[in-house]
Amino acid sequence: TLNELKAIALRSRDRMALRGITIEATPAVAPFSFLLDDYSGADIALSLRKLDSTYTGPAIGVYNGSTSIDIGFVDNELDTAAIAAHCGSNDGLITTWYDQSGNGNDMIQLGTPIRNPQIYDGATGQVEMENGKPIIKALLASNLDGLNTYTGVSDATIFATIAPGAGSAGEILLGDTSDAYNFVAQNSGAIPTKNSGTATWRINNTDLVPSASFMTRADMHNATRSQTIVTTHFDSTVYDTITMGYDPNPGAYTMFSTQEFILFNSDKTSDESAIELEMNDYYSAF
Repeated sequence: TLNELKAIALRSRDRMALRGITIEATPAVAPFSFLLDDYSGADIALSLRKLDSTYTGPAIGVYNGSTSIDIGFVDNELDTAAIAAHCGSNDGLITTWYDQSGNGNDMIQLGTPIRNPQIYDGATGQVEMENGKPIIKALLASNLDGLNTYTGVSDATIFATIAPGAGSAGEILLGDTSDAYNFVAQNSGAIPTKNSGTATWRINNTDLVPSASFMTRADMHNATRSQTIVTTHFDSTVYDTITMGYDPNPGAYTMFSTQEFILFNSDKTSDESAIELEMNDYYSAF
């Protein structure tokens, strides 16, 4: 019986204790958390970890100065060893960030190499890191453009794990390839977060006030906070070919250095806190 088995186990433990034998319990390993398994319906899902347990595609495409290969996951995390083997003493630049949502909304930069963000530093032989996790580092003119024409952004919620980029004027989380007033912008001055309608912001699981005017670098980052989990919900705006950064003016407005970007074409305000906390369990931003 179960009670008999318990008694046998206790007697065995006591005998070993008398002989000076100590049994150490093996800590349980928490299962890997797949965010999209718990919160489905994303239109765009970009990450350097696996977000969906059923996803079998690559994470990113990496260019080493001569060839580009796709890099996948090992144990649900970015295959950093494959990046190092591919790049060696050359910088590793991002050509494609693959969408894990199943909608094919990949972000690409196949044009001028100076616009490619960086995942690997050839001088140090290290994958770019932020707080112990790989990050796509935004350089002076870095941006990524949507592979497909995307017209679904009208009432959306974005969740992202970001760090400062290298723009001389600021960074833009998501914009339009032709619109001078990109939304969700962070800048040193009063740049609107979006064209029209309303927008709300959360920084590291806390509402930002005021939330509908503009963001500054001080809002986003400070001396003690570099990596940030940011959430924004906005409505009444439709964009066509979207971009991370600002394609018509690279250098002034770049993309953020980014680890994760998830866009739901729906109001997810009721899930905001739970999703932010799940992201923080992995990235430890706050």
